[in-house]
Amino acid sequence: MNKKAIVTAILLFVLGLFIFTACTSTSTTSTTNQQNSGNFDSANNQKEKISENKLETKPQNSCNTYTSKYECQSSKYDCEWDDTLCVPSNQSPNTYRPLMCSLTPGIACVDMKLDNQGINGKGRVKLTVLNAMSMDVDVISIDLEDCGNLNVKSKLSARQQQIFTIDCLQPFPKQKFYGQVNTTFKTSTGDVIKGRGMLVAKVE
Repeated sequence: MNKKAIVTAILLFVLGLFIFTACTSTSTTSTTNQQNSGNFDSANNQKEKISENKLETKPQNSCNTYTSKYECQSSKYDCEWDDTLCVPSNQSPNTYRPLMCSLTPGIACVDMKLDNQGINGKGRVKLTVLNAMSMDVDVISIDLEDCGNLNVKSKLSARQQQIFTIDCLQPFPKQKFYGQVNTTFKTSTGDVIKGRGMLVAKVE
């Protein structure tokens, strides 16, 4: 074999080695890029799933869409009416108000019972009213907010108590009721006593 043939063989060997190395490098880079692309797509899919789960599990608060106390308390959400706004129960101080029944000085509410056993399943309120004054009074009216009113002329003797029943216009929507009580009494001397109290009670 002459020198020219040897040189040609060496050149062909070097060229073949160079081509082999280049092809191997290209294949490795392509595989790496595919793996990176797959990892990127997988990460994006996981982010989208997490985002979708957050949207699905995010609590739906629609309390502020109600504009009346009755609609607020009747909603399927856990809402409470806070004076002028409908808010979630855990944001309303009304949820934690203690039970109470107040009327006006000299005439006390000593007991109350609320249920939905009234006419056609509507709400019913029974108030035990005590005349703590030393004179008789006439009970003219008892008006309970978001329930109804009792327009009667019933005499309540001094130091005596009596049960008054108010039939509401609709059922009580919640297990707890709170509302303003407006009363009108007239004493035996002709004086008219107008009271404004509060009723916070459990519905049985």
